[in-house]
Amino acid sequence: MPDKSSHTIALALRNILSLFGRPKIIQSDNGTEYVNDIIRKYTEVSGIDHRLITAYHPRSNGIAERWVGKTKNIIYKRLQGKNDDWDLYLDTIREKIKTSQTAAENKFNKSHRIIKEIPSGSQVMIKNINRTAKTDPLYIGNYTIVRKNQGGSYILVDGTGALLPRNIPPSHIKVISEEQSEVYDVEAVIDHKGTPSNWLYLVRWKGYDAKDDT
Repeated sequence: MPDKSSHTIALALRNILSLFGRPKIIQSDNGTEYVNDIIRKYTEVSGIDHRLITAYHPRSNGIAERWVGKTKNIIYKRLQGKNDDWDLYLDTIREKIKTSQTAAENKFNKSHRIIKEIPSGSQVMIKNINRTAKTDPLYIGNYTIVRKNQGGSYILVDGTGALLPRNIPPSHIKVISEEQSEVYDVEAVIDHKGTPSNWLYLVRWKGYDAKDDT
């Protein structure tokens, strides 16, 4: 969609309903793109009960928020610095989401919640709580697990062996697989070539010279 104006949202809603039929209930957050006279009149004429979630409580619209978040994460991983081309990936990402299911989802229609203890010495990345833009990396690192404290959080050290100033909850930790144990920090993207679906980047690595660019 070109924007989130009430007119654009109403046209998109009309298009969706023409394909799938009119539901009894539509639920949305309290954004002005959904709460306005155009949407109100359209839902009234269509006989649709438009329900609003509790303000400042996105979990009350949890299913939608989950899939929006999942889609965004996949888009960010595919962009690889080419942020203006995000819309070019939507069709393939939609297909991936629609055709991907875990064994638990196939059998129980829900995912298992599995809590595993991370062994000392494991190489991990941690959630980037200082993100200032949605395209900033979700995880940073790498770090090493020292041990788990009594509260269930983990004590970590960085690459120099210095302790992190705070303990990290397990929900903010992503274990690096053995195949990805060597992690390098990008200093700058020097050049790029290719097509929107297959960009190639020339990268300058932090701590390395121009001769090591790849």
